[in-house]
Amino acid sequence: HPSAKLTGAMILLIAASPQIVQGLQLRQLGLLVAFLLALAAWCVIRGHCVWAGAILSFSTIKPQMALLPVLCFLIWSIADLRKRWPLLVSFGSSLILLIGAGELLLRGWITDFVSGLLAYRKYVSSPSLLQVALGTNLGLAASIVVVLVWLAWVWRACQKDSQSDDFAAKLAVALVVTSLAMPVFAPFNQ
Repeated sequence: HPSAKLTGAMILLIAASPQIVQGLQLRQLGLLVAFLLALAAWCVIRGHCVWAGAILSFSTIKPQMALLPVLCFLIWSIADLRKRWPLLVSFGSSLILLIGAGELLLRGWITDFVSGLLAYRKYVSSPSLLQVALGTNLGLAASIVVVLVWLAWVWRACQKDSQSDDFAAKLAVALVVTSLAMPVFAPFNQ
């Protein structure tokens, strides 16, 4: 457990990082998603799987950022379904409620969202870090390989409980793989 001074210094350094400052300036939802993913991890570690599932459903407001971490939680839950089923049920029911509430408030939003997503890809280039480093085609191939290798590793090592270093490592690597392979190149999404 770090001291209060060290904790305060870490908070200040993180809050003053270029990514956080830019995200705050642009009012990016990516910061909220990062908080929700961290909160869900905290809930799982504390044994509050129902809360974690509900929180994870809210993190899907930025699907490109939340996809792999949420998948990590879901695979972890499926690995010991007898004990971890509350996370899956909570996530699924919360997501259905959110989608249903959205449909009640704005009928047809799902098709509008998909249309907007397709249009967005045409006029905004959002490459992954691997695509920036290796080029579009090679970067896409490398991204696919990295995600598949990560999935295989997560699937093999998902028997550990939430307090284990393996659980933390799987989640941390999910965030790294998201940063490398997903189209979230803008600094505030990193």
